[in-house]
Amino acid sequence: MVSMQSSRPTVSSRSSGPCLPNLRQFRSTTIKSPPRTARFRSLLHLHFLGGGAAATRQGEMTKGTGSFGKRRNKTHTLCIRCGRRSFHLQKSTCSSCGYPAARIRKYNWSVKAIRRKTTGTGRMRYMRHVPRRFKSNFREGTEAAPRKTAAANYV
Repeated sequence: MVSMQSSRPTVSSRSSGPCLPNLRQFRSTTIKSPPRTARFRSLLHLHFLGGGAAATRQGEMTKGTGSFGKRRNKTHTLCIRCGRRSFHLQKSTCSSCGYPAARIRKYNWSVKAIRRKTTGTGRMRYMRHVPRRFKSNFREGTEAAPRKTAAANYV
């Protein structure tokens, strides 16, 4: 046996692991059992029965911060119609636009939501050209007639 200073436990050279202490001597010197008072027994009782308000005060069982670390499954994914992360995977329905329903989900009790999603808030790839095309009565495939002032300047 290799002995260290008197305050530390002895280490056996024939131990199976790397430098394991002699546990009997280690326990007798350092570990002390907690006092068995009435308060301690009541806390133990609360702990093993599931607690309540008293257990939450001690910070052992809470629904908040500790529980948020256990969240690792996705309920919603991207919707192919509105592009938001609102498509519920198990219901197969978008909570924002209502896809795959033909009608866009819209409720008058949420005026702000309608204002965010209404015509004019996106690119309007088709609608932005309609006023210009309306002026020519939606004529297509013809060539514009030369203006007289431009033709006079050219000659």
